[in-house]
Amino acid sequence: MSNKLYKVFEEVEQNAQLLSKYWHNFSTEISEHLPETYHAELEELSNKLEIAIDNLVDELQNPTLTLATTGTTHP
Repeated sequence: MSNKLYKVFEEVEQNAQLLSKYWHNFSTEISEHLPETYHAELEELSNKLEIAIDNLVDELQNPTLTLATTGTTHP
């Protein structure tokens, strides 16, 4: 892959990790002001976000290239 594409992947990865950090800070702050009944739901959302970010980072670090061809072949 070209260096430009790797740079784009790196930037997306950095932004995803920044989002994770911001979300953690936000969820910690907001949980202090929410009733206890909301904490489990907030934690579930946090876990789902972490899984999604981990999957995204993994796909960015290990991209899969899929090629398809059409038509007939001749001997």
